Amino acid sequence: MRWKTPLHAFHRLRGSPDLEQQLTTQQPKSAVESTHPQPLNRPEVTMRKVRLPAAVAAAVLAITPAAAHASTARPSPALTVTVDASSQGGVTVPGNFLGLSFEEGALHEPWVSADHGNLAQMLDNLGRGSMRFAANGADATAWQPDPSVPPPAWADGQVITPTDLARAGALARRTRWPIDLGVNLFHDDPAAAASLAAAAGRQFGPLLRTIQLGNEPNLYLPVRGVPNYTTDAYVKQATAYLAAIGKSAHGVRFSGPDAAGFLWGLPQADPITKPIPSWWSAYASAFGHQTRFLDQHYYPLVNRPEIQTPATIDNLLSKTTAANTRNFVDLFAQQARTAGLPAHLSETNNVANGGKAGVSNTLAAALWTVDYALTAAHEGISGINFHQQPHDCGGYTWICFPDQTATTDARLQAQPSYYAGLLVSALRGGQFLPTRVSGTEANVTAYAVRSPDGAVRVVIDNLDNTLKGTVAVRINGGTARWASLQRLEGPSLEATSGVRFAGSQVAPDGSFTPNRPRQIPVTGSTFNVPFTTPSAVLLNITDRRR
Repeated sequence: MRWKTPLHAFHRLRGSPDLEQQLTTQQPKSAVESTHPQPLNRPEVTMRKVRLPAAVAAAVLAITPAAAHASTARPSPALTVTVDASSQGGVTVPGNFLGLSFEEGALHEPWVSADHGNLAQMLDNLGRGSMRFAANGADATAWQPDPSVPPPAWADGQVITPTDLARAGALARRTRWPIDLGVNLFHDDPAAAASLAAAAGRQFGPLLRTIQLGNEPNLYLPVRGVPNYTTDAYVKQATAYLAAIGKSAHGVRFSGPDAAGFLWGLPQADPITKPIPSWWSAYASAFGHQTRFLDQHYYPLVNRPEIQTPATIDNLLSKTTAANTRNFVDLFAQQARTAGLPAHLSETNNVANGGKAGVSNTLAAALWTVDYALTAAHEGISGINFHQQPHDCGGYTWICFPDQTATTDARLQAQPSYYAGLLVSALRGGQFLPTRVSGTEANVTAYAVRSPDGAVRVVIDNLDNTLKGTVAVRINGGTARWASLQRLEGPSLEATSGVRFAGSQVAPDGSFTPNRPRQIPVTGSTFNVPFTTPSAVLLNITDRRR
């Protein structure tokens, strides 16, 4: 999400219905607050502290349902992660859970190709996924089916052609990554949208997953200045679009409403964020029968100087940000279930408005990505598309062009958060197991899944500069004889280079070959994992050597 209108539009808005009390009273389901003293000599914002009454905390410590959050005050704390492997398992991480989102105009760039550059290989590394071409570009790009006919003046030369669709279709077939495609809603041309949808259907075939109508229509009134643009106006306009598209692209499915979401729980943004659930309800009521899933955008921070919660590493990793994010994601998943639709985060990343250099492109952002993606999966989100700006290596993008030579050669390089994607992709198909963190107050999260092959995979995400010591991973109710370890790591939380996963980095051709996993000895049913720096660990635990 990148706004062209200053965020001072927020300050002109008043009188939104109060939803804040409902949201801020919800606690993260798997959060744990230690009863130990907290003499940390660092700002509270870095601690992701959760406010639970002592009695509730004691009950939660018995076994929390799959994700556990905790923090520590001791310089070298002992930490225990306990996994209940006797459980039948909970929510399953979908096989195509991770995806990438691009501006619509990227379709016109030659690097979106199956045989030019290394994009296809970098998608392959992540396993199954999905591509989205929409975002702000959906409302700023014109469909130009006949290159001899000049595009409308408002497009400023930003176009999509049949050749672009053919190239993207070949990429989708090569990678088996389906495409969600945006059509222009802001300039109100149902006929052009229908023509584009029909052409995409011909080029993509069954890999055209959904059509999305415009981008972030809840900002049309407060940010883009469209008068009287309410949910009723949106439904009326969308109805005309769907009718036109249905005639020319029979059987195509839709997703929406792709509302903007960010800074959940911050009063400065409340006039925009609080009404978001009304957009979900309006869309589901009007178009649920034609819809593949309910779509939403979310960014926990915004890169704007006037925002009261600035885009810093401390704020990105803070307990407050984690709690607000979980509340938003949980509310979205609940409302989607009520509507009988899968919940999909079609555009998301760490800092809206393109990201912030020194925050969005760091190891800290990669560790946040691991925790955020697994939080979303645990709460029942069916898919998540991380937004990309490949021409800005200082932003939140996972893949980018570092210089003009790389751009010409279509050679993308992997940024820190790409390595988070490699780690998370290893959990696809796994069912979450009850997991808890104890013995510490460090900013550490843990998740465990039972994979289809029967192995237990455990992720320990250490987002804390103070944690140095051994983490004991205890497997209850299962036979644990062998464990292999792969680590997402870098020089420091602030590192923008030198980040790697499984001891390896992505090669210039886009290929990724992990080093042989490190074997971890077992004592009883406990594995001891050393931590000396902020990092995330993936343990693959089985009852036999592999």
